[in-house]
Amino acid sequence: DSSGAEIWTRIYDWSDSADEYARSVCQTPDGGYGICGFIDPPEGMDIAWILRTDSQGDTLWTREWGYTSWATAVEILYLDNGLTVFAQGNTPSTPGGPHLLRYDMDGNLLWETDFPDWPAYSAQAMCEASDGGLLLMDNYWPRIVHTSYTGEPEWWFWPPGGNQPYSSSLSTTMDGGILYSGDIRGEPDSRGVCGVIARFDSHGEDLWHDFIYDHSCDAIYSATQLSQGGYIAAGRSYISGSGYRAS
Repeated sequence: DSSGAEIWTRIYDWSDSADEYARSVCQTPDGGYGICGFIDPPEGMDIAWILRTDSQGDTLWTREWGYTSWATAVEILYLDNGLTVFAQGNTPSTPGGPHLLRYDMDGNLLWETDFPDWPAYSAQAMCEASDGGLLLMDNYWPRIVHTSYTGEPEWWFWPPGGNQPYSSSLSTTMDGGILYSGDIRGEPDSRGVCGVIARFDSHGEDLWHDFIYDHSCDAIYSATQLSQGGYIAAGRSYISGSGYRAS
């Protein structure tokens, strides 16, 4: 509840899977939830997993997605009486890479699309753009791509980077801009390793960015704007002799 007291907990298990992982959750207008992630069957081929629950977390339906290679669902949004899922994987007619999936509220797959003109490594994050459509982001040497609600790319830009950039989180700001976080990787204990946070306007123009070396910060995994102004970020720091610590 609003005071942090636990109301309920649900564990979701797929009977033929060794492990299950949740990556994203959204609320639906009926008070229920959409959840996505992936399952790890004994044969070793990960499969994207999409669930819909009621307001108490009890499962209404589950769906699996993925064909001949590793697949995972990384983000789920309720949009226009359906669930839109950003996933990594392939179909019988498309190669591996980011895909957009659309389900109705009864769990029927309405369409799936890939991005042949976007040389993305893997799906990482999705959010609704302030001016309509979606913002999609891949993980390694990331681009942020603005698409229609059905996945047609409209424009894109690169966040600031350097040696081996990786992305983590993507969100919109109160004035319609874009907030990004990630990290740059290199040799441990060198200035080639740092967390990154960046702010863009609604068209992807760079307003400011910060490479965070303070306290040996080597990754920012989540960043958000505060209602009273400013921003807060969370990640990890590498402390020589002690290993990684949350920061």
